[in-house]
Amino acid sequence: MKYRLCYEKKDSLIFISQLDLQGVFQRAFRRAKVQLEYTQGFHPHPKMTYSPPLALYVASKEEYLDVALEGEQDEKEIFAKISAVLPRDLILRSVEALDENSPSLPSFLIWADYEIVLRGEALSEDVAKEIEGYVLNSSEILIQKKNKKKQIVTKDLRPLIESFAAKVVDGEIVINASLSLLNDTLLSPVLLTNTIKERVPSANHLITKSIVKVGTHK
Repeated sequence: MKYRLCYEKKDSLIFISQLDLQGVFQRAFRRAKVQLEYTQGFHPHPKMTYSPPLALYVASKEEYLDVALEGEQDEKEIFAKISAVLPRDLILRSVEALDENSPSLPSFLIWADYEIVLRGEALSEDVAKEIEGYVLNSSEILIQKKNKKKQIVTKDLRPLIESFAAKVVDGEIVINASLSLLNDTLLSPVLLTNTIKERVPSANHLITKSIVKVGTHK
């Protein structure tokens, strides 16, 4: 039986990798004595599918894990058992039983909604407008990066940004952006923020205070 877990990752756990997070969940299921279903073959592993990995230092209020368990189990019981053994900064929000018609995670998660907070001296609405204008008025935002084959390729970030807004709140710049979450076109908010800092003159001195993934949508 498959289940979809929604969880929140914050504070101390923004410093661990996706691989470490997978280990945390596997240990939690063992400690909670909730039996995972495993693949067949010489190297069996748990049938667990995660949301696309977050960049380091990015918190999230809405991440997902699809997991296959042995037999049918009560959702409330799974929630209670797993919640009791998770680390303090990893918070289980819900457990939902899936049927054969339930959408897979890749089709369910298309856009990620982020709140990015930047701080610096003498911030004004003009700075926020310059940042917002750069993103929204650019027909393309080209960067160069290495692909998996270590080759330098050009990538356009603009089609990967569904919405973008920047404003000054309590002396800090708050950016709300919806970025692609699809595996082949995933846009890291860290990459976007660094690109903005490099290319918007008034943003060169800004420091990233926090990045939080606040939700997802289709």
